[in-house]
Amino acid sequence: MGPPLRVSVQFLTREQGGRVAPPGHVYATVAEFAAGPAGIWSVALKFESPPDVNGRTLAEMRLLAPQILPPPGTRFALLEGKQRVAEGLLLPLMTTWFISSAGSNIGTSSQHVVSRPLVDHLQPPHAVVS
Repeated sequence: MGPPLRVSVQFLTREQGGRVAPPGHVYATVAEFAAGPAGIWSVALKFESPPDVNGRTLAEMRLLAPQILPPPGTRFALLEGKQRVAEGLLLPLMTTWFISSAGSNIGTSSQHVVSRPLVDHLQPPHAVVS
């Protein structure tokens, strides 16, 4: 299993062909990425909270066989079979500093974090962006 990737997800409405109900706290499905690894990839998502009234939520996503990780900013679709049920965006990397409890070791860690509100990262499904 690959490293955790921070993502924003928007579930499609039932009228758009999405799920009848949102998934639980942990969700295993497949994803297709707009850039990075070609094809359909098995992924596991761990949601921070249930989707809001617009179907938006944040999650930690892991590729189950990550030969190549997609770059930050990559859009993706979550599929159930051939049915597209959600759209998402891989959030940007940000370097954070940490200090050990002893105070003597300083290092960096790269992780996917949100730097702006979710609304800025993910347009509604099928939106026309000018």
